[in-house]
Amino acid sequence: MVSEPGLDQPDWTLSHPRKWEGGDPGVAHQKTPTSLLLTPEGTFHSFGYTARDYYHDLDPEEARDWLYFEKFKMKIHSASDLTMKTELEAVNGKKMPALDVFAHALRFFKKHAVQELREQCPSLPERNAIRWVLTVPAIWKQPAKQFMREAAYLVSEGRSTWTEVPRGSTLPGGKTKCWTSMQGDPSSSPASDIY
Repeated sequence: MVSEPGLDQPDWTLSHPRKWEGGDPGVAHQKTPTSLLLTPEGTFHSFGYTARDYYHDLDPEEARDWLYFEKFKMKIHSASDLTMKTELEAVNGKKMPALDVFAHALRFFKKHAVQELREQCPSLPERNAIRWVLTVPAIWKQPAKQFMREAAYLVSEGRSTWTEVPRGSTLPGGKTKCWTSMQGDPSSSPASDIY
């Protein structure tokens, strides 16, 4: 539930998102693989099981032109020289800026989350109704955290700010970074506690 004590706002309760289809036929999972598939032109095609299955079903000759990235999340954590210009290598050997790869993934999750919310709450306003929270593992070094912040900025609408929510006990590993997408004055929209 996301709420701000003391403000005249309804408490919003969200159900757990649907499970991911994929892997074994008929089996639903709570997690999806960190797999991203981009078309030969570099535009988003799919993420997760859908990306993995589609890529593996491509004719090998055709697959050479597609950009398929897998297990890329931990590559930025383990990179000793991570910068905003770091590149990731697709399965076919082609390289792409890591920031773009992560922005594609975050866009997918944003779109997926909005779709889930609209199904649960059809009256959800089109803009400025959602506060986005992006968490990163506490063990990640500062460059990796900054990298994720920059990727989030690429998919933001309007002005974005980061705020630390001092609720170390709410999520494993300490503090949570909150990314709030908003219009106007950031001081008019304080960070919410996440329970």
